[in-house]
Amino acid sequence: MTLSTLDGWKETTMTSELASRGSLFVNMSKGVVRSIGVFVGLHGIAHLVGTSGAFQAADKGEVEEYLGGFWEISDPALLRTVGVVWAVLAVAFLVAAGFMWRNDRRWPSVLGYTAAASLIFTVIGLVPAVFGVVINLGLFAFARVAVPSRSG
Repeated sequence: MTLSTLDGWKETTMTSELASRGSLFVNMSKGVVRSIGVFVGLHGIAHLVGTSGAFQAADKGEVEEYLGGFWEISDPALLRTVGVVWAVLAVAFLVAAGFMWRNDRRWPSVLGYTAAASLIFTVIGLVPAVFGVVINLGLFAFARVAVPSRSG
């Protein structure tokens, strides 16, 4: 099944797969997607703060608080593992930003999965990462309603 809609002067076709996601679709220009992609890339770089904090705590023998202070991690190996997870999320956001910049049709999926994983991890890191929760919720919602442009 194919649905056709008139978008300005050009016709856009959505497959039944896209139509089955719901009626909330946003068909954005390449410039808008690129602008948001820059924000996504900066958000990825911000995840490196978590990496740095975890590695510094491991090196200094300090304790990092997670889950709003209910879980304290002092084991250096576990702190480094947490730091690596923050770094992997940073790279994933940078990959999503690169896909957005290139207008790669995979960007909504990559951004959605990355934002969901990041949301889970930022909830674990609550208090210092409270702003990340809000940003990740917004990015996840954006990825769920976005339809990549068909133009290259």
